[in-house]
Amino acid sequence: MSFRIVRPDDFEWITRPHEPGEPARHVAELSERLGVSHVRGNVWRYEPGAKGRRHRHPIQEETFVVLSGTLSMYLGEPPERVDVPTGGVVNAPAGTPLQSANHGDEDLVVYAYGYPPEDTTAELLDPDRDEALERGVRRPDDDRRHEEHAETGRLQDPEDRGRRQAGERAAGGPGSGSPAGPGRRRRRRRRQAEQRPRP
Repeated sequence: MSFRIVRPDDFEWITRPHEPGEPARHVAELSERLGVSHVRGNVWRYEPGAKGRRHRHPIQEETFVVLSGTLSMYLGEPPERVDVPTGGVVNAPAGTPLQSANHGDEDLVVYAYGYPPEDTTAELLDPDRDEALERGVRRPDDDRRHEEHAETGRLQDPEDRGRRQAGERAAGGPGSGSPAGPGRRRRRRRRQAEQRPRP
């Protein structure tokens, strides 16, 4: 039996993009280091006052385990605030709009994992962008929608992803949909998620 362990002293913290003077979020990506294939998981550290982007996953459910501090989650539409103390757990089913924040005065540390491990990225829900569009004001990123994978925190332009997947299909690679590749399963999961009733 083989196993892997990553101790807190071995975490490689990556600071997520944030505005100057804004409290930061940091992520220690664990999935690859642990060699897990059925879930995606990371440890997040939020400085006091830090908050994530509001988003939702079409296929993946997410579970958050609070290791220290108090996690404030804004779940559903309209957002409902739920405060989860140290040792508490909250689960957000696929398709649930969510946002996490640290309203406390100490660092918040959370283990977040998602199932199934999505190849797609989450849909960002940006109220500032929606409000600007309603007023007829265009922002620089209105012509292309950026998405963020909540577990990894990586930003990805859907057009780039489409070009990458098209190249993989042409090469018979992972997005090819061939019986050997996961493309067919991804498309089936997406269709199933689209057919599920939305709250």
